[in-house]
Amino acid sequence: MLVCIPTIVGSEQVLSPPDGPYTARPTGGQAMSCQTILRTVEFKLYPNKTQAATLEAWLRRCCWLYNRALEQRTKAYRRRRESLSKYDQQVWLTSLRARIPWLAEVPAWFARSALERLDRAYKAFFSRCQAGDKPGYPRFKSADRYRSMEFGERRVFVRNRSIFVPGIGPIRARGNFVISGEQRTMRIIRRATGWYASITLKTSKEIPQHLSFAECGIDVGIESFATLDNGEAIQNPRVFRKAEKKMRAAHRHFSKCQYGSNRREKAKRRLARLHEQVQRQRRGFCHRASRDLVNRFNCIAIESLRIKSLARTRLAKLVNDAAWGFFIYCLIYKAANAGGSVVRVDSRGTSQTCPACGAVARKELSERTHCCKGCGFRCHRDHAAAMVIRQRAFGSVRGAIVGPVASEQAEAMKREVQQLLLRSPRTPSTVEL
Repeated sequence: MLVCIPTIVGSEQVLSPPDGPYTARPTGGQAMSCQTILRTVEFKLYPNKTQAATLEAWLRRCCWLYNRALEQRTKAYRRRRESLSKYDQQVWLTSLRARIPWLAEVPAWFARSALERLDRAYKAFFSRCQAGDKPGYPRFKSADRYRSMEFGERRVFVRNRSIFVPGIGPIRARGNFVISGEQRTMRIIRRATGWYASITLKTSKEIPQHLSFAECGIDVGIESFATLDNGEAIQNPRVFRKAEKKMRAAHRHFSKCQYGSNRREKAKRRLARLHEQVQRQRRGFCHRASRDLVNRFNCIAIESLRIKSLARTRLAKLVNDAAWGFFIYCLIYKAANAGGSVVRVDSRGTSQTCPACGAVARKELSERTHCCKGCGFRCHRDHAAAMVIRQRAFGSVRGAIVGPVASEQAEAMKREVQQLLLRSPRTPSTVEL
């Protein structure tokens, strides 16, 4: 099983398991399974002026190549109804590098990454067309929107507390240099705060197979970031709301600057740094919260939400600021690498169902307390939804009576998850209900 583990400037932060009544702990002995894992480690680069100018020039030339390749594909189809493949354009790139000296200065792997990116964009376009979604034809990119290039050949990039970039040499870097595994690819990224190198490693890791069955149901929300079925609430950090005042002032200053001036470029970089700071704070919170939950529970139930649809409502800003999608993604890959499992259940009616008797209790969004008229069960709305999510996934809710919501399908799901947890060498990652 291949599991991609993204990390931020070094390796992933691991928190020690907290003490508590529902902490997942090894019982007796744990079966171990060796899995092949793909993980990425990110380093902050500190190039000198010559190296930074070279990286900037290569990135602009890759952007130019991407736009020319997109133009070639578009014209070939419009004029001759011919669809060019990635391999056709790689042959064209070879002849192009022989005729244009400044393009030949870019390493071949970096130039090919532009063609591979365009090929992925076309595949995504055709898949959206087949699915009936909004197609979104690939667009031309400006130099400011083309921010990365990839070197796909296997080499030793990490050398003596520096990153070796083919065609430039070693560049001073900061990060976690204690890495193990085969270095597969390297991506050079330009951000508002500088240059970064993201290196993909292929390693083998012994993943424990938990013999205990610590279950948890989680309801994500806006008032509280997440609520567990035991009543514990994770507070919403509201990172964007806290930085909104600074961003508003930076946006106003940027809009008043004259187009093409140095002052406008400085204002744009300042605004981009603010957005990157918010993104890092939000992602750091998701990493810490997901790590804490994975350390405590090895079977986690979550809703299968349509986040894109929710992001088009009047709550769009709050939904995007909560970053539920990235939080669920972190839960899935962290649980998979810890020998646990994440179960997704149908989200329809989780907040309108009583976890005690299974009756439907209609509530408006403004009503934050669940009160069942049938059995008199009363608790917070998000707490009741988390109990229903756990009940749908595993067939039981902590502190509540199993009602009609816990069907035979849920019981079969629980047995299936238990078998997956004990199966070796495979490790469960995500189960769809």
